[in-house]
Amino acid sequence: MRSRLIRGLILVLLLSIVPNAKAATNADAVVIIYATFPGNNVYEIGTGAFVDHNGLVLTADHVVHHISLSPPATSLNGIASSTQPARLTIYSAFLKTPIEVDLSTPGSIVGGQLAPTQWMDICLIRVPLTDSQKLQLQPLDLSMAVPSISDTLTAFGPLCTTQNTNCYQPSPVTTSLASDPTRSRDYQVRELVTPGYSGGPLLSTSGNIVGVASWGDVIVNGKVVTRASYVPAAFVLRYFLKPQNIPMPSPLARADACSDAHALSFLTAFDWAQLSSRWSTQGNLLQVAEQCQCCCESLGKVKNAFSAPSSAGSCSPPFCPEQRLYGLSNAIMLAVRTNSVDASTADLYVQTQATLRQINVAQFDKNKKLTFYDYVATLFTEIAETKSVAEDSTFGDAPQVALAALLKSSHVQESRGTYQAMSLLLGKDGDQVNAATATILGQVITLPNYTVRSKLKINQDQLRKNLENGVLARIGTESVIQ
Repeated sequence: MRSRLIRGLILVLLLSIVPNAKAATNADAVVIIYATFPGNNVYEIGTGAFVDHNGLVLTADHVVHHISLSPPATSLNGIASSTQPARLTIYSAFLKTPIEVDLSTPGSIVGGQLAPTQWMDICLIRVPLTDSQKLQLQPLDLSMAVPSISDTLTAFGPLCTTQNTNCYQPSPVTTSLASDPTRSRDYQVRELVTPGYSGGPLLSTSGNIVGVASWGDVIVNGKVVTRASYVPAAFVLRYFLKPQNIPMPSPLARADACSDAHALSFLTAFDWAQLSSRWSTQGNLLQVAEQCQCCCESLGKVKNAFSAPSSAGSCSPPFCPEQRLYGLSNAIMLAVRTNSVDASTADLYVQTQATLRQINVAQFDKNKKLTFYDYVATLFTEIAETKSVAEDSTFGDAPQVALAALLKSSHVQESRGTYQAMSLLLGKDGDQVNAATATILGQVITLPNYTVRSKLKINQDQLRKNLENGVLARIGTESVIQ
């Protein structure tokens, strides 16, 4: 009988190159990391990926700081026993060069010690790049979207784990999610693995990072790994997407950064965090019309914006409220999905409602209205169903906002899904009568009028009126949604 050894925090997928055009493109952002430490022949080989346009590399903290913990975990209480590397080299096959990180530069590395009592196996490294290299670079973005079990995913790591420079080529491996990702602190894939993929990105079919390789369960003979675990991207974004946790300021952190941002075809979540920090720390910038315009244009370039600058200052309403709404609500959802709602989340919630009031929905066409109302209803329903907000009165009206969005959606176009969502919210609120009314309407809207009126003896108009009155009685006549 073979015994199993948990080899803490070392992960990698078996050597296997899968012919995939998308994977080959994504591999351009993948780097191999070689860290040497004080002592005889002490080194780590891991994987990482560029996640902004100025050489920011995302990887696992145990690769950079030679940490060994057992049992492994995504997030632990206490302080990790770390070792500072004597040398750190980043190998980029795409840029065709090894790059030395200047470890004497303060802040070039931000490791996973988030607080005295919290550590996460994530590290960010600022890699010095030339202007030419920055122009070539196409970084990967992180996604807060949660993959589902059996989703096809792609992992990356080195071709091999010796000190031979021929090994520093990123190798993609097709895999699939094997664990329930609902608010999970790690995603597991059931693939054979070998050391070296630690810190490597796990990509969805859209090409975004959904996890970072952290650890694996290894059979003693070292040849077979039964599980490979990844830190979910949502946790990375929640805890590291802050200016103080991003190594060394990039050009996007300057007050005159708009020209740099405009030159880029897109902004990653980390690009946006650095750019938007200017408006957060220098509120007077938003008293300048050009800065308001820069903020809005930049928001349009980022797929995964998190948080958004305040509308304070002389920026004329609506100050791109739609883009700001998505940025604010994404930040709230990060807190919800990582079970870390706090006072800052409550403040974001208040800002989100204020931004909702600024959006002129009447100018939208039918399809955009439906999409918008569905987004708002989904957002506030998920907030309402989050246990961690139950004791904070700030979030107390979330069910009412969701109901208001669903009611307005039904005015634009009735659908079974809209009525089902209304029924669930009303039922949870104890209004079984109106919940039943919504259920009936959802069931009969696709039936011919003759069948509904003559055979089933149902007066749809009366049911609609009853439901609307019931919902309005709960949400009030004043709504944050136009």
